[in-house]
Amino acid sequence: MQTRRILTILSILTVLCGTGFGETLVLKHGGRVEGTILNPAGAQEPETYRIRTRTGIEMEISSDQVEYVVHPGGAYEQYDKKVKLMADSVEGNLTMANWCKANKLSSLADRHYRRILELDPDNKEARRELGYIWHEGAWTTPDEAYTAMGMVKYKGRWIYPQEKEILENRKSNQQTQILWKKKVIQWQSELLGKKHEQAYAGLMGITDPDAVPALGQVLSTDRRAEARLIYIKALGKLGTPDAMKVLGQCAMNDPLEEVRLSCLDQLKKHQAQAAVDYFSVELKSKNNARVNRAGELIGEIGDMNAVPALIAALVTTHKYTIAGGPGMSASQGTDGVSGLTMGGGPKTILKTQPNLSVLNALQKITNQNFGYDKAAWTSWYSRNKQGGVESNLRRKEEGGK
Repeated sequence: MQTRRILTILSILTVLCGTGFGETLVLKHGGRVEGTILNPAGAQEPETYRIRTRTGIEMEISSDQVEYVVHPGGAYEQYDKKVKLMADSVEGNLTMANWCKANKLSSLADRHYRRILELDPDNKEARRELGYIWHEGAWTTPDEAYTAMGMVKYKGRWIYPQEKEILENRKSNQQTQILWKKKVIQWQSELLGKKHEQAYAGLMGITDPDAVPALGQVLSTDRRAEARLIYIKALGKLGTPDAMKVLGQCAMNDPLEEVRLSCLDQLKKHQAQAAVDYFSVELKSKNNARVNRAGELIGEIGDMNAVPALIAALVTTHKYTIAGGPGMSASQGTDGVSGLTMGGGPKTILKTQPNLSVLNALQKITNQNFGYDKAAWTSWYSRNKQGGVESNLRRKEEGGK
């Protein structure tokens, strides 16, 4: 009743106001109110328009009821004049819609495109402008098409429910990881102080995999060896692939042998595939020392899946820079190893090196020895990779228990 009364009043005012006076509020229900808008001019539309009509009546009209506002000399005034002369046909509405589009009156353009579809439901131009697509033999909106494909709208784009679940879990995980970072850093500060027991208990009580990034951070930055050994134990208790990868990185990079061996103990205990994968990548390092360390660690854990990577790393070539003295320069020998000759400054040389730790790892894992002959190793692995090697190793391990 209230809404109907307002519309009736507005209709009466539309008649009273006449035409050609100041601004005009064109209402969604079809009425018009002309007068002077009293709201301060601004970039944003007000929630309510205050207008003084020609008869001096001041009133307020919600912006929800206003289709558009005609200002003297503006695009809406031009539209007002054109639409009165427009033929209500497909051609007339199309001409008007295109004019609105060119003059950035998009809501009015859409109104005319919708009217075209009332007159011609299959009009392609109007369908296209309103965002329809031809899908499975019928016109449909993209939203309807995506919904029919089982997709959902998430943060402005259409994705499958499984992807939405992953994204939401990832966001939740990130938030949880931030909380764990605060907790772990607090325990780090207390670990070797008066609250040592509480901090130690907190670290040992971690069961949430989302704590791994925080533990990895303190493991790589805490200079206290005693503290690092505690973080290693906490990661070992978690035992997740991510935790094993962090321990693998520590086993490769920590400066103290005691810490590296502690990591290795945990990796051997869990037969950590994630760490072996990491070491296999390190076998391709430009640093020869890292190649050998990775080979040694793989050999300690023992993993037949790493054999191809080990074979490839049996002999590797590395670049070295030689600081030349007066009259000295680098030269290539017949054995593939560069040497020095007189004359020149610093030189970069290539050195091909057999990697003993990699060979030892292959021997330990396979119980074979073909030296540094990559072809022989590859041939043997190709013959035995279908199950014979793994089965023999399993029997050997079981028999040794």
